[in-house]
Amino acid sequence: KKKKEKKKQKKNQKKKDKKEDKNKKQNNKEQNKKNQNKEQKKNDQKDSKNKKEQNKNSDDKNHKKEKKRKDQTQKQKNSVKEKKEDKKERKKNQNKEQNKKQKKNDQKKAVPISDMQERKYKKMLEQRGINTLMMELPTKGERKDEIKPW
Repeated sequence: KKKKEKKKQKKNQKKKDKKEDKNKKQNNKEQNKKNQNKEQKKNDQKDSKNKKEQNKNSDDKNHKKEKKRKDQTQKQKNSVKEKKEDKKERKKNQNKEQNKKQKKNDQKKAVPISDMQERKYKKMLEQRGINTLMMELPTKGERKDEIKPW
């Protein structure tokens, strides 16, 4: 009887041990799964952080490129404006110079009347009964006291 009982106990013990082993294995599997899930989450978080950083970097690069493009276009616009302003200023200066030249030429062109005109005016004045002596008006280049009768 004792032997039988011992055998039964051994069997029971073996069964218990097997059950415990199974439970341990299951627990180990579950823990492994949990650990894997944790690692997966960590990796996912790291990946998402890396992606965010990459996006930031790419955004920064894109922003810098856009800024460069804007700066270049602004420089071009400014240079075009400056060129237009320079052209306007040149034209103004040219117009001023031309006006000055024309004024000088106009002053130089104040030519005394011809003999034919002089006779014509004398005749008109005599017909009206106005007896006058026609004289040339002094100009800048001449002395004021010098008088030339016609």
